Amino acid sequence: MPLLPIDFRAIREHDGTRAKGFEEACCQLAALEPRPGGAVHIRKGPGADAGVECFTRFADGRETGWQVKYYWRMDGSLTGNLDESIKSALAKHSNLDIYIVSPLHDCQPAVMIRQIELEVAVHAG
Repeated sequence: MPLLPIDFRAIREHDGTRAKGFEEACCQLAALEPRPGGAVHIRKGPGADAGVECFTRFADGRETGWQVKYYWRMDGSLTGNLDESIKSALAKHSNLDIYIVSPLHDCQPAVMIRQIELEVAVHAG
């Protein structure tokens, strides 16, 4: 059965905005991801996210972080905002092993290249 199209412009508001509604929905889905014993999922909260909206900390200290972006176009505004989020996440989450970005749409090749750069930066320490 094919997936039904979803109009995220009509997503239910949370705390007064649709952007926060999308962020909350993504964080709730992230919290449902399976995780091994000893791992904890932490929801950061508005304005204090340090480059991640939520993250899972594993027993060995590694972290997987999620960043949500409610943008309608892939442009300089989104990429600049994403770069700042990545820098903040790496600075404030030194054990970040995986960084997941949840945008509204499929990413263009430039974002995939940025993902590869991030993976290299994280693994290079």
